[in-house]
Amino acid sequence: AQSCRAGRPPPALPPDAASPDQASARPDGTASDVWQLGRLLDTVLRADTDAPPSRDLQAIVAEAMREAPEQRYPTVVALKNELLRYLQRRPVRARRGGPAYRLRRLAQRHPFGTAGSALAALALIALAAAFAVQSAAEQRRLLQARDETAAINRFLSEDILGASDPFEGAGDGRPIAEQLEDGVQRAQARFRDHPAVAGRIVLALGKSLLARGRYAAAATAADRAAVLLGGVADPRDAADAELLRATVDMYRGLPQRAQPRLERLQERYPYRPGGASPLEWHIQVARGWNAMLLSRFGECVAIYTELLARPGAVGDGDLGDAYNSLSLCQVAIGAAEQGLRSGERAERHAAAANGPHSGNAAIARIRIAVALSALGRHDQATARFRREVDALIGLVGENHGTTATYMDHLGLLYLCAGDNERAAQWTGRGLRARQQVFGPQHPWTVGVQAQYVVALLRSGRIEAARRIVAEVERMQGEVDEPGSQVAIHRGLGEWYLREGRNDEAIRHYRAARELASRPGMAYRWNLHAIDAGLGLALSRAGQSAQAREAYLRYGGSAAYDSRCVGGPRMEADLDRLRY
Repeated sequence: AQSCRAGRPPPALPPDAASPDQASARPDGTASDVWQLGRLLDTVLRADTDAPPSRDLQAIVAEAMREAPEQRYPTVVALKNELLRYLQRRPVRARRGGPAYRLRRLAQRHPFGTAGSALAALALIALAAAFAVQSAAEQRRLLQARDETAAINRFLSEDILGASDPFEGAGDGRPIAEQLEDGVQRAQARFRDHPAVAGRIVLALGKSLLARGRYAAAATAADRAAVLLGGVADPRDAADAELLRATVDMYRGLPQRAQPRLERLQERYPYRPGGASPLEWHIQVARGWNAMLLSRFGECVAIYTELLARPGAVGDGDLGDAYNSLSLCQVAIGAAEQGLRSGERAERHAAAANGPHSGNAAIARIRIAVALSALGRHDQATARFRREVDALIGLVGENHGTTATYMDHLGLLYLCAGDNERAAQWTGRGLRARQQVFGPQHPWTVGVQAQYVVALLRSGRIEAARRIVAEVERMQGEVDEPGSQVAIHRGLGEWYLREGRNDEAIRHYRAARELASRPGMAYRWNLHAIDAGLGLALSRAGQSAQAREAYLRYGGSAAYDSRCVGGPRMEADLDRLRY
């Protein structure tokens, strides 16, 4: 595409983060919240691997996470009440047990007041005998496991699910994401004497918050989990918390901050196919993505190519994530045909893992559209891209880092096709979302403002563009991210070219060209379009010799032309005939 964009697409949605209805872009309501809570329940109940969940708890999790929304608990309160029945040793409805099961639960509630009291007494004697022959250390371990399981149940029932109960004072109608944020603090307080359990729960909460676009809260959860898990648990758990923190930084557009963490993780956990856990694979996927965010596109391709050559036993979801990222990096270095094939592989794996209508499959289809655009098939690319952006908006809303990026990229596709009204509409929506998610001074936000200037300018809204130019110029000195700098200089170059201020246009186009000529940058930032603007500005400034040189470079950079019809290139094609 005629790409002056700032920022990069965020990674595909975190694995297993979305409910089936969310992943299929169906309405996101109470049923999705119940599924998310069921997933959280499953995660924290398995935090203590020495105390596997009971059959009752497994049944509750299964009921909450059923594929069809109508088969789950109808409300969060209903899920909470089911857990209370378990804690009170009453029959759990999800078990759908018969008379024998109900009688057993009755005996557990009243061991000496039922017909089964003798059996219960014998069971207690046998349990006491078992304890007597065990070591004191083993007794402490069993008691700790019992206490931790009870504490986990109380945490879920009272702190997470209770917050959703409108009859208990805390049910204030807040979104589930806000209740999960509160859960980070409550988990630390509830499990003060069990830091390993607290750490795993906070880590699970952080991943859920990241999926919902709550980046600041996810970062806090990752930091707290790292502290809680350090030295008291499996070191892989602490590494997983550190990886979550790096991933949050990547989603927030802070790749320089994420890089040292990823390097430390890579040193400690180098990738080996068939390793003990998926942690090493996920570290490599994150390293490749961060290389792309840092405009190291060749490095990005190398990491993913090596990783996918030895995939080990990872599943379709992980393979889909890797091919997703590889596709974008291949397009970035000019290998659009390879990027198209990788995007198609990503879609197949995502569909196998999550279904053809899942969010990750939609993102893979966006990768295909990006490759098609780079191959000059803009009409086809734009239609595909628009369809998937609409699906993602239905999935996570507009004010999310994922949709913010894809909305302004859709604006670029419309610019490329010369549809300037739609370009201004979608770039404006993407800009407003970026301002909300990342803040008005974030480099990605300022870069998209420069893109918005171009869209407004080409759609004839000169005064509106002028106001945005003033903001971009005021903030450009604070931007140090290369991609955003290119976008800013190119946008200001086109503004001054249209204003007839050719010397200033030349200065900005030259700055954009210098940045865009760096290894790996040329294709993504469309060097050909920058050369077109520079040639026009030099020609209109009367600098004939330099204009001739610029047009010679313009001809050479045609390899980076994806045959857009919009922008100054048509004018440059006519003007250079004079030279």
